[in-house]
Amino acid sequence: NDGKNEVITGYLPIPVKIVYKVTKAVCKINIEAKGEISHGTGFFLNYSNSKKYLMTCYHVINPTLENDKIELQIHNQKKMPLKFHNRFTRYMDQPIDIAIIEIKETDDIYNEVEYLNYDKNFNNGGYLIYKDADVFSIEHPGGEDASCASGTIKDISNIEFEHDIPTEKGSSGCPIILLNNNINLIGVIGI
Repeated sequence: NDGKNEVITGYLPIPVKIVYKVTKAVCKINIEAKGEISHGTGFFLNYSNSKKYLMTCYHVINPTLENDKIELQIHNQKKMPLKFHNRFTRYMDQPIDIAIIEIKETDDIYNEVEYLNYDKNFNNGGYLIYKDADVFSIEHPGGEDASCASGTIKDISNIEFEHDIPTEKGSSGCPIILLNNNINLIGVIGI
């Protein structure tokens, strides 16, 4: 913090209130598979004010879908096992690389996290993705505590865009947020 209520990320300053809200919506994913521990990042999403989900990259949880242990660790260090049974799940491999897992009201962390909003009328709400737009992420690089990184959109195609936000192993699954300096218009534009 530079004393002006902004977090300096190396590229552009981001208001603390936005970083705080997004940080509460991001979790570290700890995966134990075949005696090895790996990490990824996920985030909680409210879809059109009706359903709540955990979003991450498919490759983060793919090796562990059957027999291994996945644990979510949220902003206050509380941990919860990730359960797949009796809940809506969708997995999309390459080129999309997304996993969507329903969060239920009975889950221990249901009320302890912030949910970023995704409205199916997203583009009509003013979240337009364009080249050179400022974007940022909250991620868990290397399985460490959450950190904030920023950059810009470099290229856009039909189903994806390229950005220059610095990432490391463990950052996979973090939300890409369009920066507009308005906490009420935090736009998740990618993963």
